[in-house]
Amino acid sequence: MAHTRTWTVVEAAPVGTDAMSSVDNAIRALTVDIRERMAIDHEWKVGSSSDGYHLAAHLKERSADPTNVAGYGIIYAKESGSLSELFFEDDAGTVTQLTTDGKLNTAGMYLFASSAQGDLIYLSAENTYARLAKDANATRVLCNTGTTNNPKWDQVNLATGVTGTLPDTNLDQITTASKVHGTAITGLASVPSGAGYLPSANIDCFKTGDLIFSTVSTSRTGWTNVSSTYSNKFIRINATPLTQSGSDTHTHAAGSFVGPSHTHSVPASSTGWGYGTPVAGGLVTSAGGANVATIDKATAAGGTGSITGTSASGNNVPAYVTVSVFQRD
Repeated sequence: MAHTRTWTVVEAAPVGTDAMSSVDNAIRALTVDIRERMAIDHEWKVGSSSDGYHLAAHLKERSADPTNVAGYGIIYAKESGSLSELFFEDDAGTVTQLTTDGKLNTAGMYLFASSAQGDLIYLSAENTYARLAKDANATRVLCNTGTTNNPKWDQVNLATGVTGTLPDTNLDQITTASKVHGTAITGLASVPSGAGYLPSANIDCFKTGDLIFSTVSTSRTGWTNVSSTYSNKFIRINATPLTQSGSDTHTHAAGSFVGPSHTHSVPASSTGWGYGTPVAGGLVTSAGGANVATIDKATAAGGTGSITGTSASGNNVPAYVTVSVFQRD
């Protein structure tokens, strides 16, 4: 608020020509003038021992830093970035800007004798500041696992430090076999749709060397296509597996024979031969021959012998369907 009198008026009174009876008025006016000015930043005329205490400090903005004074520090206001900011100058003339943009300027301020990049400041107790040095190990997060739950660099405890459900989109495929526990497989009632195939190494019913038949020619992991090795072969059970033999065709040898007992009837017109007269159905001999045959005489005979050569080649292959065969690695 405006003062009752300007200070130039105050300092000009009383003058030497004023009557002594007016001096008391000048003294009272002076006390009023002093109080009006001191009350701007101080407790004044409140009737207590706090009279004279500072209420505020109005610092007129300076255009330049003051001249330093040995043994004294100077607090003052100076324009910085179009704002009136607070500055401190020590007795060596070193100037520190205490505020920036109307806020406390933390640059260059120290709470501890030493500090380093990455340090964190926290309250270890009421009104007690502490410094937490950074942890260079990868990767650490700020947890409440310090003494009395103070901050501490730590790793996330998956048993107690995680909540909620991790979205499927954040899950990566497990490709390391040792990372999959057997119970995760045996506990499945069925393989989920779209999950692909169980690794053949997890299917215990197959052993190295086992064969399987398939209608496709693409090998699965852990299996080798051996169709060319056993091409055009049929299966035959034997105590020695994978023995190959046999042929797609066959022939027959002529072999040998034993003739059966049989008879021949020789028709004749008389008991004598040699008459030379042809008889229908009869036996004709030379005239005057001495051959004699009994009419319808039966003659017993038998014999053995061999036949040479082989039969034509015959195909052994019945109707079939082809498949591929794979062998377990």
